[in-house]
Amino acid sequence: MQCHNFNEDWTFEKADQADRLKAFYGNSNAVAVTLPHDAMIREKRDKDCPSGAQSGFYPGGVYTYEKKFMAQNEWKKQDVFLEFEGIYGIARVWINGALAAVNRNGYMGFSVDLKPWISYEHENIIRIDVDNSKQPNSRWYSGSGIYRDVNLWTGKDVYISHDKLRITTLSVNDDMAVIEVCAQLKNIIGHGLEAECLIEIKKDGQKTASDTQRVVFRSEQMQTVRKREERKDRLHQNYLKRKASGAQKRYEDKIKGRKKAEIEAKKAAIRAEDIAKGVFVPVSSLPQREPMKGVQTA
Repeated sequence: MQCHNFNEDWTFEKADQADRLKAFYGNSNAVAVTLPHDAMIREKRDKDCPSGAQSGFYPGGVYTYEKKFMAQNEWKKQDVFLEFEGIYGIARVWINGALAAVNRNGYMGFSVDLKPWISYEHENIIRIDVDNSKQPNSRWYSGSGIYRDVNLWTGKDVYISHDKLRITTLSVNDDMAVIEVCAQLKNIIGHGLEAECLIEIKKDGQKTASDTQRVVFRSEQMQTVRKREERKDRLHQNYLKRKASGAQKRYEDKIKGRKKAEIEAKKAAIRAEDIAKGVFVPVSSLPQREPMKGVQTA
């Protein structure tokens, strides 16, 4: 899918607590904003705020965001979603006067399918009313309103669904890594087809692994592609050649012998130092004792 930033050209208005629909129907006090936008930080601090120091003595409130836009004709043959990465407060999303979504988790993003609600002939209006008036509701400063990005996602023909691409490193060491790529593909053309999914892994701009998977779709179907790749770099290839010729074993034996000699030399130096200090006495230098009577010795 293609991601388009949707943060520009919004308006914001604080609603009247006594009449929450007032802000929804009118925007006489609306101001232009660019998202992300924190509504709480613009409130007047109150020492009697229910959240106290947890919110920095900023009270919550009810707010309305609005954006107008024209739908593009190519969207008619595409999937179109609006992604909200975060709205703190109970958020209700209205599209052309219809309630399209409700979200109650201020820390979780959510998406709205625009296709059932938008018009291709007239200007579209998105209104979002956010209620963060019930305080306290957080152990720290949370902010209010649309405090994260808003994105417009479009997908045409056959595409990878939003948030449906997963890359997992199954195993890794200095010489090799095994990576699994899982992608969910969606077909919206309206008939069955055969497609190819190209997977490439690059390091520093250079391709290190690639694979092509063929996928057969029936009409309006989703398919999941999984592929495991063993990424072996040039050093690993050289290692395999040395191992096959026996050079690698000779090299490793040489390194082991060198390390063993270094360890024995360190032990000897420590033993000599302990003998000089009288801390360590060799068994051979200990005085011989006469065996006790009645005790047999080997």
